[in-house]
Amino acid sequence: MKYDNGYTITGPGWVAYYRVGDLVKTQDGKYGIVVKSYELNQELLFPFVPVYCVNQSKIMEYQITSLQIISKAG
Repeated sequence: MKYDNGYTITGPGWVAYYRVGDLVKTQDGKYGIVVKSYELNQELLFPFVPVYCVNQSKIMEYQITSLQIISKAG
């Protein structure tokens, strides 16, 4: 995409630091593990990251702004 200010957006860039296996803490204090990379084809401004929540034993999607990385995988 090309914008009037001259900057070119080539990809997701700033969300690339979430990887499968990262241990994360959610904004509401729950712990989880990233189970899938963010979706590149989302039409949302802030992409969602699928996280397996340990307390609830299920996969939930969180916005990248509501996650904090506790430990990076490999």
